[in-house]
Amino acid sequence: MKSLLRGFTINYAELNSEDSDPLLRPQVFTASVTDVADRFANAIQQVAGWQIESREQVDETICMHLTRRTRIFRFVDDIQVKIEPHEPAAAIVYAHSQSRLGKGDLGQNRRNLRELNQTLIAANGSER
Repeated sequence: MKSLLRGFTINYAELNSEDSDPLLRPQVFTASVTDVADRFANAIQQVAGWQIESREQVDETICMHLTRRTRIFRFVDDIQVKIEPHEPAAAIVYAHSQSRLGKGDLGQNRRNLRELNQTLIAANGSER
């Protein structure tokens, strides 16, 4: 019952290293930040409903702002992605997703992050 109510009161989700679902955790890849970002950007452009709004590099970190339109009602969700160096020759990807409208998302933001991580893994190989 608690998880059902969550969907009516939360419109935000973020990757968390403590989450029981591996697709809702930050992902680590054995590649440079730029390589991970480039492969991800190319892959996400092929996924229906997703759009890259901006990409910015500050020092060694790349930040991307994505949007995703829901299929039925065409609501827009904002997804912020941060790719930063992690250990030598690796990159870690953090992300959060938030609905623009409403107080609840019925779990859509968690689904956005799962789809994002599935796309990341497909574009960059399995997580390290």
